[in-house]
Amino acid sequence: MLDWPNKHFPILLFGPDNTLYWENRDRIHELGGDNLPLVKAFERKLLKKAKKFGTVIYDPEKDRKGKPLSYWWWWLDKILKGELPKELLPEHLRDLV
Repeated sequence: MLDWPNKHFPILLFGPDNTLYWENRDRIHELGGDNLPLVKAFERKLLKKAKKFGTVIYDPEKDRKGKPLSYWWWWLDKILKGELPKELLPEHLRDLV
């Protein structure tokens, strides 16, 4: 087991129980927290880091199975490649792509 975060795979957010950001973000969405200032600020950091490192830390094909495009955080690989229309991103992120 790897220690996280480590220099090879920059982790962008952990929950208090060390679950990865992705499941936590699903829950934030389900609870209606998409527009909270803290969430928006973190998402900007997330996208900037993903662009900087040019990678994602999940297996896109396996882990996002069944996730709609509205759950954009599961589609970072497509965002990084320019394959996801920026109109599908929240407005506060569109200037970053």
